[in-house]
Amino acid sequence: MVNKRGLSLTLAALALAASVGLPHAGEPEARTRSTVVPTEGMLRCDDFSSCTRVDAFPCGCRAGGSAIAINRQFAGEWLARRRHESAGQVCPAVISKDWTCMAEAVCENERCALRKK
Repeated sequence: MVNKRGLSLTLAALALAASVGLPHAGEPEARTRSTVVPTEGMLRCDDFSSCTRVDAFPCGCRAGGSAIAINRQFAGEWLARRRHESAGQVCPAVISKDWTCMAEAVCENERCALRKK
């Protein structure tokens, strides 16, 4: 038999999960994908060392989100933009298992991209 306190805590946890937009069982992790994209200039690269992996918007790898690759000279600008545009966003307090968080940033066809390690 389920006690009332246990049921109340379970319902409260489910309500909290729904309010922060966590993916439901069987649902793709599309909600953690970036909705703010880098400019074309941020993606251009000349060589492998030009690119770096950064947290995507709104939630990064340490908050249940994902990562993207950009030209490292724009990393500071991207960080400032993320901070400004994600103000007030609630992200889950979990380390992401998204493949992008373990990927390496590379320069392919003069564009920064992520490649699985």
